[in-house]
Amino acid sequence: MGHVNGSIFERSYRNQVVDADIVAAFLDAPSDKATMKLLGHVSLTRDPTAPSRPTQGQRLEAKGDLDVLEAKSKLETLTLVIQKRHGTIKAAERNAQQDPLVKAELALRSRLKRAHESLFQRKLTALFEDSRKEHFDTVGETALHNQHTGQTKPFRPKTPYFRFSEREQLVKALFPSKLPISYQEKVESSCEIIRLYESLCHRRENRRVQHQMSDADSDIQEVADSETLLNVKPCFPDMEPGIYPLRCPGTQCLFCLGNEALDARTRTKSFARPSTMSRHVDEQHLKYLNQPFTCPHPMCSTTGVRLENHDLFKCHALEIHGIVHSS
Repeated sequence: MGHVNGSIFERSYRNQVVDADIVAAFLDAPSDKATMKLLGHVSLTRDPTAPSRPTQGQRLEAKGDLDVLEAKSKLETLTLVIQKRHGTIKAAERNAQQDPLVKAELALRSRLKRAHESLFQRKLTALFEDSRKEHFDTVGETALHNQHTGQTKPFRPKTPYFRFSEREQLVKALFPSKLPISYQEKVESSCEIIRLYESLCHRRENRRVQHQMSDADSDIQEVADSETLLNVKPCFPDMEPGIYPLRCPGTQCLFCLGNEALDARTRTKSFARPSTMSRHVDEQHLKYLNQPFTCPHPMCSTTGVRLENHDLFKCHALEIHGIVHSS
């Protein structure tokens, strides 16, 4: 609302006599104090279309700055000298415990490294602040030009991507486009919300690895996520064992595939190399299993395929599922 802080809203707009959200009472909806408090702190400088982080082009421009290149050249020159004398930086660090000259060289290298990183960050921040200033200086002119030419494109938030179908269904149930009218509809909606919460509590989400992507890659990823979201319409499709074939890719982990707590993308993940997959299975799964055990594939787990030991599991994975584990 453009206020400096929430006190103006509380003093001039909120009712001081009736301690209630009158709008919510009129709409027959629960009061949302958190949202009301947040609205009181909204600033005029909040523009969702403004740059929020440096782009890949700005990073490349900062790396190509002459001062940054000079600082990087000094660091690389000293690093090559140390590596030529001692082989590696680790070896130089071990030798520095006995030789004070080597210790001084490593200290100088650390200072040059910090100076290079600090200079790069300052250049990048300056480019980012310039882009934000240019945006706010020209946003009015751009809006008027778009209106005059009929090219106005209102801001729309990115389509959310839900890794679990339960979350998508919860969003629709908690924030419906049309409120339930009859008592039976309200009961069914409440039961559906409880069921979704209960199922979501049995899920487990892996840590997301953040990769630096260019603007084009970000747009491609956003389109892919939107397409994936459109395809995840039925509730709990990844929990049906029949949708997973018996013959799997050669670098897939059967234990992750059979874990219903994970999302479909994590369950069907394939490793880059068979050795990486075998090491993952040995260290993350077989190491903690008591023998005998059931094959974790969804279909085998449903039919109860028992395996006496780890060797039989690897033979079964090769013959039935087409997965080769290194011994």
